[in-house]
Amino acid sequence: MPAYKKVKQIKPGGQAVVWRGRDMDSGEYVALKYLTVRGEKRPQSGEAEEERIRFIREVKAQQELNHPNITPVLAYSGKVHHPWYAMPLADETFEDCLKGPKREESWSLEAIHQVIDAMQYSHDQGVIHRDLKPSNVLRIKGSWLVSDFGYCRNIHSESVKMTQAKALLGTWFYAAPEQFDDAHEAGPPADIYAIGKILMYCLTGNPPGPYLRLKGVPESYKEVIIRCVAEEPEDRYQSMGELREALLAIAPRTN
Repeated sequence: MPAYKKVKQIKPGGQAVVWRGRDMDSGEYVALKYLTVRGEKRPQSGEAEEERIRFIREVKAQQELNHPNITPVLAYSGKVHHPWYAMPLADETFEDCLKGPKREESWSLEAIHQVIDAMQYSHDQGVIHRDLKPSNVLRIKGSWLVSDFGYCRNIHSESVKMTQAKALLGTWFYAAPEQFDDAHEAGPPADIYAIGKILMYCLTGNPPGPYLRLKGVPESYKEVIIRCVAEEPEDRYQSMGELREALLAIAPRTN
């Protein structure tokens, strides 16, 4: 395994902290993500064990999903108390871009298409992300990559059912209604719902709220968004391929 050195903390977090690191063999800079154990919580506690399982699930999902728009795992250590993994260092997150000066519509839509490409592949492998949001989409070497599969569900495996409240805390504007009922049963339409909310953000420049407010959305995209964020899963697009076709009917891809 390559030797890595921490350089500077990039992102403090509740369940994990991300550092800018350096591969001591190649000299290349990477991102190092470490699971954290907070406050009085003991490593042996049930809550800490649940977070460790989620962290390992994230690593395994990203190791097994081999796609140019899914963040790869460069190295991994499964230490019982402080597991970590290395991944390519991102230039920025999609959220960083959306909070900055408004980009051209075609630029934002190409990012959305790359997320759709990643999730179509992921769904084909039976993996539902369940936590798609702009901060989990990273720009790495000119492409957009989906990251953070800690709350994913593999429909082909007997995954452990865990409490999902924390998955929704702070990101529930992107979470489909069924995730509040039983997140363990959420299927591909849950990820389509999240992409619909991200698309709203792209087109309006405003973060999505709890209600469907189409003010600022171009007329040509309103029907697509309404279908993406329909309350019932069966009323949404049923696959990433269907969603892609709907977007391409409005505008061609730029790349």
